[in-house]
Amino acid sequence: MDNSLWLDAFFMENFGLIAAFLILIGIPLFFLKSKKTQFQASWASVLSWLYTLPFIYFFIGLPKPGPFIFMCLVSIYSAKTFFQMVGIYHRDAFVFLAYLGIALCGLSIYYEHDLFFLTAPFFFLIALILIPIFANNAKNMVQYMSLTLICFCLFGWNLIFAGKLFELEKGLYTLLYLYILSEFSGNFSNAMSLLIPSPQVLTKLTSRTRWSGFVLSFLFTLLLAWAFRRLLFDNSEFYWLSAGFIAFLGSHLGEWTISTLRRDLGIKDHGVFIIGRGDLLSRTNRVIFVYPLYTFVLLALGKLSLNL
Repeated sequence: MDNSLWLDAFFMENFGLIAAFLILIGIPLFFLKSKKTQFQASWASVLSWLYTLPFIYFFIGLPKPGPFIFMCLVSIYSAKTFFQMVGIYHRDAFVFLAYLGIALCGLSIYYEHDLFFLTAPFFFLIALILIPIFANNAKNMVQYMSLTLICFCLFGWNLIFAGKLFELEKGLYTLLYLYILSEFSGNFSNAMSLLIPSPQVLTKLTSRTRWSGFVLSFLFTLLLAWAFRRLLFDNSEFYWLSAGFIAFLGSHLGEWTISTLRRDLGIKDHGVFIIGRGDLLSRTNRVIFVYPLYTFVLLALGKLSLNL
C-alpha cells in the first residue's frame, strides 16, 4: 500500500475537480434533456461518467504494478471485444495469439525491453503467418490474418504504448489527462454535430461528425487541455497545447477507424458513453492513436528514452 495513490492529496483533489466538471456540464443537460433526444443522450452519458469515475480512480490508484496490470487487462478485453465484433472469436489460434502478443508487449514495456516492444508487430506477423502453414489450410486465412493483425496493432501494441508514459513523473496523471481530453473531445464533437447542422466531414464513413462539431471540438479540447494541465508532468504551454491537439486529432482518427470497420460489417455504433450501451471499444477507440503519438513527441523531445 506504500505506493498507492489512494491517500495522495493531489490524487483525491483531482478526483473532486473532474467530478465537479462533470456536474457543471451535467446541470444544464439535466434541464434540457426533455427538449431533445440528443440532450437526453448527453445527460445519460454524463451520468454514466459520474458512476464510472470512482471505479477508474480505484484501479489507477492501486499499488504498483496494479495500474499497469489493469491497463493490460483492458487491452486484452478490448481485443476480445474486437474479435466478437468482427465475428472471428471462434478462431482460437488467432485469438490466443493476439492475447499472448498483448501480454508479451505488456511485459516488455514493464521491464523496459523497448527493442522487443518496438519490433513486436514484425514478430507477431511472422507468428501469424505460421498459423495457416501449420494448419495446412488457406480458406479465409487472409481475412483472419488481416483482422487479427489490425486487432493486435490497434488494441494491443498501440494501447500498451501507454506503459511508456508510466516512466514519467506523474505518469498516471498524464495518462488520465490524455484519456479525459480524448473522450470529451469525441463526445463534444458528436454533440455539437447534432445541435448545429452543417456538412458531414466524411460522408461515406460516419454521419456523426460534421464540420460544426469538428471545429468546435478542437477549440473545446484546447480549453479542456488548459483547464486540466495540472495533471501533466510538465504543465508548460507546449505540453498542454500538444496534448490537446493530439487528443483532438487522435480521438477522431480512432473513432473513424472503428466506425469504418463497424460500417463495413453492418454493426450499429452507439457513440456516446452510456452504461449498458455500446462496448469496450467505444471506451478505448479514442486513445488508440493518442497514447503512441504523445509518446513519440516526448521521445523526440528527450522527455522519455528508449532502452535499446
